[in-house]
Amino acid sequence: MTVGQRVLAVHPKTGELKTGSILTAEISKFDVRFDNLDLGIALIKDYNLVPIGESIFILVHEIELEPQPGEPVPDPKSTSYLARQRSTKLKHN
Repeated sequence: MTVGQRVLAVHPKTGELKTGSILTAEISKFDVRFDNLDLGIALIKDYNLVPIGESIFILVHEIELEPQPGEPVPDPKSTSYLARQRSTKLKHN
């Protein structure tokens, strides 16, 4: 990965996946400026980030998250559920 490249990274304080840009690159760690200015700049290990591109779009759409207590269960007829099914079929064909 290179300086200026867009990435999806795990923020070290929140543990959430967030988008940002690489500011500095070392062997196995990167300074990432997160798009959300409140998150600032953080040093991220190489295994906690991936470059943003077409392949990450498919990966994110295939992640099946378990509903948290109190959250509604996804409706199989909903638009987002159907889009996830189409993304999965496209990758496997």
